[in-house]
Amino acid sequence: MAGIFGVVTAERSKKLLPQWIHVAPGGSARYQRLYWRHTRRMLLGALHGAIPPDDCFDPDHGIGVLVHGVSIDPETGNSLTAPTLLSRYRQEGCSLLKRLDGDYLIVILDLHHDILLVANDRMGTCPLHYHAGDEAVAFATEPWLVCALSGLRPELDEIGALEFMSMGHAVDARTLFKDVHLLEPAQVITISLIRADVQCSTYWQLNFQPCVRIRERQAASDLRDAMCSAVRAVKPSLSDNAQLLLTGGYDSRTLLALLCQEDAMPGRALCWGVSDSVPCSDVDIASRVAAGFGMNFRFLHYDQESFTSSAERWVRAAGLCSDNLGNFVAGPDFLGSREWNSSRFLVGDQLLGVGGMPVSRRHAFEVSSGLPFSGPVAGLSPFLRGHSQMLAAELASAGVHRLVNPFWDEPSKDVQDHLSYRLHMARWLNAPTFFREPLVPSVRPMLHQPVMALFQMLPAWLRVDKRLLLSMLKHHFPDLLQWPRASADSLVDWKLAMTRGGATAAMFQGLVCDDRLADSSLSRFLDSHVIRSRLQDYADHPVGPMSRRPASASMITSIRRRGSRYRIGGLAISIAQRGINRARRQSVGADAWRVLQRIALISLLLRVMESPAGKSSDSRPYIDLKQLHCRWHHNEIR
Repeated sequence: MAGIFGVVTAERSKKLLPQWIHVAPGGSARYQRLYWRHTRRMLLGALHGAIPPDDCFDPDHGIGVLVHGVSIDPETGNSLTAPTLLSRYRQEGCSLLKRLDGDYLIVILDLHHDILLVANDRMGTCPLHYHAGDEAVAFATEPWLVCALSGLRPELDEIGALEFMSMGHAVDARTLFKDVHLLEPAQVITISLIRADVQCSTYWQLNFQPCVRIRERQAASDLRDAMCSAVRAVKPSLSDNAQLLLTGGYDSRTLLALLCQEDAMPGRALCWGVSDSVPCSDVDIASRVAAGFGMNFRFLHYDQESFTSSAERWVRAAGLCSDNLGNFVAGPDFLGSREWNSSRFLVGDQLLGVGGMPVSRRHAFEVSSGLPFSGPVAGLSPFLRGHSQMLAAELASAGVHRLVNPFWDEPSKDVQDHLSYRLHMARWLNAPTFFREPLVPSVRPMLHQPVMALFQMLPAWLRVDKRLLLSMLKHHFPDLLQWPRASADSLVDWKLAMTRGGATAAMFQGLVCDDRLADSSLSRFLDSHVIRSRLQDYADHPVGPMSRRPASASMITSIRRRGSRYRIGGLAISIAQRGINRARRQSVGADAWRVLQRIALISLLLRVMESPAGKSSDSRPYIDLKQLHCRWHHNEIR
């Protein structure tokens, strides 16, 4: 697998590429480097592990193609190689990119038209960051490398930080790095090799056209066929040692059943956590599912104390893509440094039924984003200066409002699913996490085009709380329902870890009290005295151990799923649940404790920004551009 990077400077610019560029990914030495194209005004290359990128170049026509991941022809279901993509690009041009499926980044160098195209898949599976300056454009998997290639000094993006504190991630193309953008799902950026400017376009978006007369059993059968088709298409790209990320949930066990049905059994199932001996936890259920299929199972261990050694390394590798604290204890080498780092990792993500039936569009906005439709964010407000609360609320929610505007007139469930796709899927699930490391190859067939085409045809009641997925299991894979869902956690209890003493608690408290926060641009919003006071309250009154997941949560979901068949029933359940939450004084979004964690992570990012290169175990952390031996040999660009 390859983490593609590149930089282009304009012909009018007097600046040339620097003689040395730092390209070490998060201080790791386990990646090889490959450079496809280097001139005095352009560099294309990749960082990769045991799986090299797919590439080819046609010197007669001046076209080159780099493929990061797996691209599929949705019409034939066949995987597409770089030579095939190059041939099709010669015939079809940019329209080729609209008809691809899979999990990929594709770079096309077209010297005849003096352009460089970079495109991702419909889910934005592979992260790509870019910076468009006045005289140069740089792009890379990691935001740090973008800064290094463009000569940009890493700085905190104020609005991105407010979004992160409110939701746990930034929104749209925004990142926590000032002037560094994220390629959004289903997008193409066109870089001029002459002017070094960027044009961005979207080639696909969700378009709900529900078939209201479809019966549930027929839809379940159609879903099985769509998922089997998607799995069949990725089968040629899987080796015998493919790894399945298996939890106790329905999604990953469904993917396992589909793989077995298509005779593509993974070499191993992996699960992770603090302990593998917690009854009814994800690890416990996953091991039982794996045993039921007769496959090899391995538990990957981490614990809270690795936060002190891994958190900074993770930030150096992935920036602050999300607040998933599992990233920070696992670090950037959790999977890629192991003996199966030449494997592709199969992930059972899906988008078939997120949440219940929203009462209104405003309700859909709130449950999908975790933000109130208007007004201050309850969990963040206690830490803000009084005069800045409304401004902070407006800045934190403006991106989501801008995102939702184009489809605001659609039915409320469609609004909810649009936001789930753009926020939960693109900015949470597909952010690099401890099993989606920046350079680890992953495949998510349950999000591929055959499944998404069916998803857009489903009526709203079949898109409630995985209703259709469970119906498919009931009718076509009933054995998968013999194992219960997980009802206990085997992950780190973060409230306990950060309030009960020890190295992790000390590091967390040091980050929250770090003077860098008071000196940053966030100081006009954050009240450092209140933050330290709240932290002291937690230290003086440490919380108890994490309790088991309440049975009422599963019961509510089950009732909601059954009642969704009739619109009145689904709305009645949602209205009742909202009333219960208000009676319990449960506010929208994250609580103050979660926001305090996010503030600590921003403090850690600020610390790393002061010395982005950091300590590297790589004996050659910099490359000498004058000594490169490029894989493609052709004349330099004019």
